[in-house]
Amino acid sequence: MNRFELPKLRNKRGDIAITLFVILVLVICVYTLTLFNANREKISLNIKGINHPEELFLEKQDMEYRMYKLGEECIIDSFEELSNLNSLDILISQVSKENYTRNILNCLKKKSLLIEKDMTNEEKLGPLGIYTRLNSGANVSLDLNSEELTIKIAEFPIGQGENNFNYRPDIYTKINFYKIGLISPERINEMLECDESEDIVKCIENISKHNFGKAFEIVHPENKDEELKERNIILSQKEFLINNEFKKIRFELPNKDSKNKDNSKE
Repeated sequence: MNRFELPKLRNKRGDIAITLFVILVLVICVYTLTLFNANREKISLNIKGINHPEELFLEKQDMEYRMYKLGEECIIDSFEELSNLNSLDILISQVSKENYTRNILNCLKKKSLLIEKDMTNEEKLGPLGIYTRLNSGANVSLDLNSEELTIKIAEFPIGQGENNFNYRPDIYTKINFYKIGLISPERINEMLECDESEDIVKCIENISKHNFGKAFEIVHPENKDEELKERNIILSQKEFLINNEFKKIRFELPNKDSKNKDNSKE
């Protein structure tokens, strides 16, 4: 071949095929990257304003704490009301599970309404919205056992605001009577039933020893006064803020002698 002649192209079709293949690969890569970036931006928009998942958890904790404090206030108020009842039959009725939980729920609604009146619409979409739900009573349930009261709101929306983030956990709190310095209504009912015992003082002491320890103390009448003789006093060790005044909660329980005395009058 003459050195001045240009080399001839070979297999033009093969070169074109390879070129088209490379272009196709580049197009697919660009499309994939574009699609990935678009999805990433969409996800980012969905969780805008929620920089960390912990924010949702902290908002849930905030609501549960508010519900706990409100429930604690209602329990203390309820014990003050119970201690002022003069009728033994009414007291027995009010410490029943059904009546006690209903009274606590009514208290939660009443206190929540007072708080809700001063709330803005924006605040109702945040942690303060717990008061709106408690006031309405929607999906709110209470459970009572021998040691604690459980307050629960089912599927409460969290992280709404401008983002309308769909997170609906159950909000609940457990309030232990003994930890706040009180005893459960069930234990009060057990003490009231002690008037059927041969030795009411021993009966009450046994209940206090096994069930509420140092929360309450038994105060026995020290003189021969007929009126005092008919009462066994249950006094809380702790003082509570009631009507802007710190004081102990006091129950006066009729003993077996007073019951026999009432029966003899009939």
